[in-house]
Amino acid sequence: MRVRMVGVLFFFLALGIGSAFGDDQGVFLDKEPTKEDLVKALSVSPAIKTRGIKIGSSKTPVSTPPKVLLNIQFKYDSAELTDKAVATLTTVGQAISESSLRHFTFRIVGHTDAAGPAGYNLNLSLKRAQAVRNFLASEFDLSDNMFEVDGMGERKLLRPAAPLDSRNRRVEIANIGP
Repeated sequence: MRVRMVGVLFFFLALGIGSAFGDDQGVFLDKEPTKEDLVKALSVSPAIKTRGIKIGSSKTPVSTPPKVLLNIQFKYDSAELTDKAVATLTTVGQAISESSLRHFTFRIVGHTDAAGPAGYNLNLSLKRAQAVRNFLASEFDLSDNMFEVDGMGERKLLRPAAPLDSRNRRVEIANIGP
């Protein structure tokens, strides 16, 4: 009986883990997000309240900040935004201008595919992240201090088995806290 109960417990635990990690919430590489999609994906879940003794800091760091993966299109071999990118970033700007998100800091990370030299791709990905930040800050009257930017180049391919896949060329925006 005890073995059966443990088996049932693990089954339901596995279901919970699968639903928590198996969905595509926050991944918008093949579709355009709505403002509501982005607000939901970038919102910080309230902390789980527990009773008991806490050891260490009263502030529990978020182990994985909420983030979105976006297919932000740039002109070939440049950091110039395309019209499609402007449309997507307009939705992003509307979302992070919402009162529920406006007080957070966001990390914008640019990524490239593996075409070209690694050093060149690293620089290009940083310029693209900066272009996203500049657009959001200027078009939505948001402070530059609200954003951190970084470029990964080809170091963290989304599809390592297909290094030239267009989905590797992306921008990640993560809510890293107040």
